[in-house]
Amino acid sequence: MSTFRLNRRAMLRGLGAGIALPMLDAMLDSRGLLHGTALAAPTPPPVRLFTFFFPMGWGNLNPLGNFMNIVNTGPLAPYKNEMCLLTGLSRLGQLQDDTSGEEGDAHAQGHCTFATGYGRAPVGAGGPTVDQAAAQALGGTTAYRSLVLRIGGEKDKRARFNNISWSARSTPVPYENDPVRLFQRIFGSFTPSAAGGSPTPAPALPDYRKNILDYVRADTKRLQARLGQSDRARLDQHLTAIAELQQQINVLAQGPSPAQTPGCQKPGTPSAALPELSNERAQALLSILSLALQCDLTRYGSMALATRTDQREYPWIGVGGAGPPPDNEVGHHGISHDTSAAGEAKITKMVVDQCEQFAFFLKLLKAAPEGAGSVLDNSLIFFTSEHKTSAHDNVGAEQAWQNNNFAILAGRAGGKLTTGRTVNANGAPYGNTFVSMLNMAGVPTSSFGPHAPGAIPGL
Repeated sequence: MSTFRLNRRAMLRGLGAGIALPMLDAMLDSRGLLHGTALAAPTPPPVRLFTFFFPMGWGNLNPLGNFMNIVNTGPLAPYKNEMCLLTGLSRLGQLQDDTSGEEGDAHAQGHCTFATGYGRAPVGAGGPTVDQAAAQALGGTTAYRSLVLRIGGEKDKRARFNNISWSARSTPVPYENDPVRLFQRIFGSFTPSAAGGSPTPAPALPDYRKNILDYVRADTKRLQARLGQSDRARLDQHLTAIAELQQQINVLAQGPSPAQTPGCQKPGTPSAALPELSNERAQALLSILSLALQCDLTRYGSMALATRTDQREYPWIGVGGAGPPPDNEVGHHGISHDTSAAGEAKITKMVVDQCEQFAFFLKLLKAAPEGAGSVLDNSLIFFTSEHKTSAHDNVGAEQAWQNNNFAILAGRAGGKLTTGRTVNANGAPYGNTFVSMLNMAGVPTSSFGPHAPGAIPGL
């Protein structure tokens, strides 16, 4: 058993499908290095660099308080030691440098410059985003240079500016918001079997097209017979996660199932389809992404929880209705402009709910072992909203709400970032964060656009 070694890029293959494997002990030599690595040049696990966005700001009456409560006692509390909190970031200069001709739309302005050190231009973000700068420099060794995900689509005339991932000043990176397509892209083509009870089943297909794991089953058995106990458990966990994902994706692809006999249904069965802006859809995307990262199929990209046109309501947490006059707009965007105490209570609930999706992603990465730690330990994820305050008064109060912005860096970047602390940037440009991130990811640079002239001191 001790002489059996696997290449880091090993896959289970069958009839055109490829299932990449997570890091296994069998891929390491006696020194804990990837098999075949020279003693003089050890190869540590790669650093993954991602951005994670949620819209509409942290609140109006006490945004910093909301931020700290979520970290200290809310959904992000279990990961406090895996995060570095950034405060005192200034976006003022960056957002004043807006030549787009659409200065009145603060959301579009904030979205497209969310991960850049540039001001918005007429054609787009003004420059590349940090995830794509890393992907351009280092992303050529994986199956996917980057993965750009989000829930929701583009529905308004300023939709171009809703993108948070840009390869150049005028080039947004196409996003994926469909878990079915993402699953097919990452784990091979498959066609789900017909929904149970359907009077018009789908045309018969070869069995191997119905379950991606079926046609790597023989390979799996051969590999498991040669692995040690811990590797067998890790492989089993990995394949179970893929199977659960495919089951969820099958349900989504089929749409709502026809009525069945009540006695044949399992209690607590989730909805047969995942709504476009639902947490379930976001978590399906994040589950696929986490496996892609674990298998080293990609190392860079972004995730966005909706856009400036986000009008979803949150009935599962008792939040809905319209925002204040004169617009009386229903949903998240309208409510975000409510500066009353009642409005703040709603906004806080929505912010907590969105932070729970980020916590879900961190949980998946922390549970994925890699080297001496986890995939999360070898990641660097930037998380915040496009604005500090939800109402984002873009004229008179601009000086106030664009200074002392705050954000989260999650993961330890392979030991390059000290977590479990707060770093006050003392008014340093917001974009300087991305200079620090690129350096930690292995892209040496001293600036990142005209509004990111250096790294964050002390980070």
